[in-house]
Parts: sequence; structure tokens; C-alpha cells
Amino acid sequence: MKREKLFVTNKRHLKIKIPTSIFVLIIVITVSIISILANVIRDKNIILKNKAEIVSKEMNGGEKLDLQSALIKELYNKVFDKRDFEIGSLIYPNLDKIIIKEMDINSKMKLVMGNMESKAFANSDCESNKEKTVNYNNESFTCLMGEGNYILLDKVQNKYLELYGSLDGFIKDSIIDTNLNEIYVYGINATGVEGYYKYKSGGRGSLLYSNTRKLVDAVLVDNVISITENIVNIDAVGTKYEENVTYTFKKEKNLSYTYYSRIRNKL
Repeated sequence: MKREKLFVTNKRHLKIKIPTSIFVLIIVITVSIISILANVIRDKNIILKNKAEIVSKEMNGGEKLDLQSALIKELYNKVFDKRDFEIGSLIYPNLDKIIIKEMDINSKMKLVMGNMESKAFANSDCESNKEKTVNYNNESFTCLMGEGNYILLDKVQNKYLELYGSLDGFIKDSIIDTNLNEIYVYGINATGVEGYYKYKSGGRGSLLYSNTRKLVDAVLVDNVISITENIVNIDAVGTKYEENVTYTFKKEKNLSYTYYSRIRNKL
């Protein structure tokens, strides 16, 4: 009986002592493992982020550009159709894809005149065209005298060249019907200066649609800039018409950008 009690007593007092150094080692190993795992996760996130950026760039076809940059604003302001209350464009043909160099001269000249500053126009006395009558769209018009009713041929050609990169397709003696439904007719004054005289004062009709638009994307791919805008029209009964329009511009050797295409995507 005494031996059994002694055995139990010895068992109760049996202790295993672990050196402090082993505890320290365990802590160091644990911290190291956590640090390694953290680094792995961080590196994985960086890789995923880089992959996402690469995929995004590839999906968009190039480098994202700042929508508020001076270049993007300059290019966009030259080519958007400036519609106020019409569902359709005042300038462009009703097509989903337009290659600008193939666009009809009437549409090209609408865009040219829409880009003219008011100071480009001068006083018209209808010197060479006073008695000339023009028939257009089954109507007859005569030259209108007055301030702002005349513009020099050179100014029109320079704007055409700026927009389209060359004078290909330019017809100087064609009738210009602006996006304001005004008519300008080619003429030569008494001193031999060529220009365009106004024959009709235009204007727009009554309010048909409310119109909102905003830039949503700008991308650079191989010296081609693409600018996309979203356009929403709502008619008088609340019907919504929405489309995205993308304008593309090619960079020339002189570092300027030439208007290349317009693509419409109805939503």
C-alpha cells in the first residue's frame, strides 16, 4: 500500500520543463510564417492588379486619356454635332459608321461652318451676287447684305484643311447649307477676292427633345485617339433615346490630328 501511494505522489509531482529559448524560437517561427504569408498575399494582389490593368488596357484597345485634357476637349469640340433639341444629328448622315473622308461634301461643309468663329465673318454688300438668284430645295434665294453675312474662301479652306487633313473633296462653288439651315453661295467681288455670301438666314424650329451629353471615354492606340460620348434625348412624351458616339482621330507627321471616323451605337 505504501508503494502505491508513493508512486502516485511521485506522478503528481512530475513536471516537464521547456527551456525559454524554445518558446522564443516558436514565436520567431510563427511571426516569420505570418510575414511570409502576408508578403505572398500582397504580391498576389499586386500581380492581380497588374493583370487587371493589362486586361483593361487590352479590352479598351490602348492607353486611357484624361477626358479633361486640353487636347481631348479641343478635338471633341471640333466634331460633336452641337444638336440642341433634335434626336438626329444636324451635321452627320443617319449612319452608324462614317469614314469622314468619304462623307458627302454637304455634311463636311456643315462641320466646317459649325467650327467657324463669329469673328471670321465680315460685312456683306453682295457686290458680285446682288442680282444673282439661287434655287435650292425648290426655293429661290437672293444675296443678303449686312454684318456677318460674308466669309472669305481662304478661311473656309483653312478650316476644311484643319479638320480633314487635305482639301480632297473640297468644291469651292458648292452651296453651303450650315447646321443652322443657313445658305452661303460662292462669289467673287469686284477686286477678285473669292468668298461666300449668305443667301438665307436660318434658325431652328420649336423644342422637340431635351438633350444631354457627356464624355465617357478617351483612348490612344497606335497614334489614333478615340473619344466616346453618351447622348440621351427625351421627347415631349418622355420617350428616351440613348446612344454612344465614338470619334476617331489620326496623328499626322506634323503632330496634328486628322478627323477619321464617327461610329454610333444605339443603346
